[in-house]
Amino acid sequence: MNKTIYINTLGCAKNEVDSMRMAKKLKKAGYTITEDYEEADLFIINTCSFIESATSESIDTVLDFLDIKNDRNVAVVVSGCMPSRYAQGLVDQMPEVDAFLPCADEHNVVEVVSSLIGLPVKKNQVEEADAGTISTYVKISEGCDRACAFCTIPMIRGRYHSYSVEQIEEDVQNAVDAGAREINFVAQDTGHWGRDFTNKQSLAQLLTKVANDFKDTYFRVLYVQPDELTDELLFAMRDNENIIDYLDIPLQHVSEHILKGMNRTGDVYDFENRVKRIKEVLPDATLRTTLMVGFPGETDDDFQELMDFASQGTFDYIGVFSYSNEDDAKSHDYPDQVDEEEKQYRLAEITDLVDSISASKIREKIGNKYKVIVEGQEEDGQLYGRALFQAPEVDGLVYVDKGKPGDVVEVTMIDSLLYDLEGEVA
Repeated sequence: MNKTIYINTLGCAKNEVDSMRMAKKLKKAGYTITEDYEEADLFIINTCSFIESATSESIDTVLDFLDIKNDRNVAVVVSGCMPSRYAQGLVDQMPEVDAFLPCADEHNVVEVVSSLIGLPVKKNQVEEADAGTISTYVKISEGCDRACAFCTIPMIRGRYHSYSVEQIEEDVQNAVDAGAREINFVAQDTGHWGRDFTNKQSLAQLLTKVANDFKDTYFRVLYVQPDELTDELLFAMRDNENIIDYLDIPLQHVSEHILKGMNRTGDVYDFENRVKRIKEVLPDATLRTTLMVGFPGETDDDFQELMDFASQGTFDYIGVFSYSNEDDAKSHDYPDQVDEEEKQYRLAEITDLVDSISASKIREKIGNKYKVIVEGQEEDGQLYGRALFQAPEVDGLVYVDKGKPGDVVEVTMIDSLLYDLEGEVA
């Protein structure tokens, strides 16, 4: 009898990759993956617990699926960051969950699922390509060796280890076979890729290889820490047309003393010089960053320095969030915690600022031509996609008048609404 599994993924793009890998293993073993939870014999909830709000969402989601379990015969597996972080505590608090699968054990998903719903593993089955999307993520490493004071990822995901070139290219090939036109490389620290190999390699070398091996596929790299922005990386992007001139650089803050408290390096002058160098090599590069407000000890002057930096318009897109005082983070016991009301005020202030700057930058694109990857069609027939300067999920869409999913078309932008654009295919 066929057994069906529903996977619910919470959190970041890296979790999406983990879910895709589990789905791939399960399909190879003979299980059916469904997008309709009502059809499923087993639920996998791939959780996030990076910050308190993510943990709360994960717990609420698990409880929702446990309610369904109470009404019918279905098994529930909880995977990902939450069981990695809380371990035995979850077992005690959620005895109704049939199995917990921490990040380090997700490769055992077939064995765990088979023990619960009893489908024997199929041997020597020909592997099918994943149900593809036009743009997808490929994870190039796991874990993190940085020790940012606010972050619990090293505890959850472990020490940094790079995936091999062979494994990465296999994942890319599977995605391309399934219809992907754009691959987004993700990791906790993409710029550190290859440094842990006996024969050290670099992200630039990896990008150059995949760009040459998959010439009809676009590549984008996300989560490059500022101290990993080497000339070698910039030159690789410049010299390979299918490596998108887009850099996602999580700065977190620009105040030197706040960065020291975070156990991060750099200051506003260092960041400005790095951006200057990027623009020297890649004058048309799109830049995204992430900024945090409300870290312990952040004064009005620190916040103003952050606002002044953001107002320069150096970055095309800026994601902002407020500090979450996580129990397991080093900064949990720091003095001078910022009042929650003040954190929310600062978050609202900087959100208004960065939204207005990004909207202005988007409007400047009207009248110009850009390459757009057509991704899909809405129920009313409206086609949409993303320009190469837009990363998936966070940078908006381009609505177009012609094409079909998977096409790369030249589009003249004719109108904008905040982060979205409307264009006409040339």
